[in-house]
Amino acid sequence: MIFYIKMKSKIILGTVKFGIKYGINNFFRISKKDVFSILEYAYEKKIKILDTAEDYGESQNIIGMFLKENPTKKFKIISKLSSNINIKKNQLKDRIKFNCEILNTKKLHSYMIHNYNFFKDNMFLYDDLIRAKELGIIKSIGISLYDNDSIND
Repeated sequence: MIFYIKMKSKIILGTVKFGIKYGINNFFRISKKDVFSILEYAYEKKIKILDTAEDYGESQNIIGMFLKENPTKKFKIISKLSSNINIKKNQLKDRIKFNCEILNTKKLHSYMIHNYNFFKDNMFLYDDLIRAKELGIIKSIGISLYDNDSIND
């Protein structure tokens, strides 16, 4: 007997190169024109989840420009809080709204803390994330982990 499992493919387009020089070939970042072409292609191919972050330079701005010029093309957007900012309790909601304005969207699919150690030093962010989720400006929350030790912490 053979069983078939139908899986819905999920591909997320990483956008770090839209905003900064990054990776093995870190000599350039992708031009705005090429970013727009990539986003058009992704949309046509039904890749509709974008991963971006405050730390990705101009990435969020360029995505926001694309969405403003193409209001019928909708993407689910995952963004991440920079660990380079000074944030206090109850300020995260406004930070998320600021990101939404830049990205030209009313809400984010997901919002994450980009650095686990930053999160450990600012544990109030968990409650702030939950409140933002309850307000409906984000659908899901998360924390980026970069090593196995963080999982067991």
